[in-house]
Amino acid sequence: MADAGHVRFARELEERDERLAAALARVRALQAEVDELRSHAAAAVAFRAAYPGERERLAGEHAAAADELRLREAALAAAEAALARAKEGEERAAARRAVTRTADAASSARKKLARLDDEGTALERESARVEEDAVRLERRCEELAARLAATPRTTAVPAPAAGLEALVGWTSRARAALFVTAGGLETERERVVREAAELGAAVLGEPTAATSVRLVRERVERAARA
Repeated sequence: MADAGHVRFARELEERDERLAAALARVRALQAEVDELRSHAAAAVAFRAAYPGERERLAGEHAAAADELRLREAALAAAEAALARAKEGEERAAARRAVTRTADAASSARKKLARLDDEGTALERESARVEEDAVRLERRCEELAARLAATPRTTAVPAPAAGLEALVGWTSRARAALFVTAGGLETERERVVREAAELGAAVLGEPTAATSVRLVRERVERAARA
């Protein structure tokens, strides 16, 4: 038989479950933000590591392409001069074909050089963005470290010294601390659900496979009213 005491206990269990659920949601949200920070910081570290080699590669390709363009333009100038000297007939036709070939080759060389110019510009633009973003990521790390320290049941992980590599290391420690906190909250919620199931079985006189403390509370209240 359900009475007021049973109803009061069921409500207490539901309140505990709601508090734990809210705390777990905050921890999960913080985990997601730490993971996002780690992803951006790791990408920035990888870019920085690859940047010198990529810059050197582009410089080498650009120099080779510039040399090639000079050769192609010289060949085109020679072909145009030959066309100007050529006599009518097959000689002029051959000279025109030579001009067409060398003009196409020079055009391809110019396009290649322009593409490498664009790649170089894009690389430098990305480098500037990464360096600007690094400052934001470090500020974001400080913010998350403060929130981590303010999260109940969670071991504080102070923000690291400056540097993206240190920041990535911090995210590993923060993720571990939050994993422990989330596991503890989940275990406690499971315990509350078991308590609710035991209460429901005792009051209702039948086994209760509870997956929701709220549902148990509602059934106990209905039984008390009856």
